[in-house]
Amino acid sequence: GGEEFVVMLLECPLATAVLVAERIRARVADQDLGQGKLTVSIGLAEYPDGGDTPEELIATADAAMYQAKSSGRDQVVVAGAMQERAAKKARRKKESSA
Repeated sequence: GGEEFVVMLLECPLATAVLVAERIRARVADQDLGQGKLTVSIGLAEYPDGGDTPEELIATADAAMYQAKSSGRDQVVVAGAMQERAAKKARRKKESSA
């Protein structure tokens, strides 16, 4: 468990990105594995609100993904101000320890 990957949608409105993420989530949930249920928790970040660099966008989306996990899993969470602040704080901490 715990596999992570990134999907980047260029010039894509946020509403469309949410639809794509929901389709991914639903397709995974529909798989019959015979030994339990497979789910995905997806975090979305939008440029430039979620960050100015790829690293910032990924950190923001990652924070949203963890929000999805802590809110019950198997859902899509769009990054908001809380995730952006948490991602920036994590980046500053990482940079200061480097």
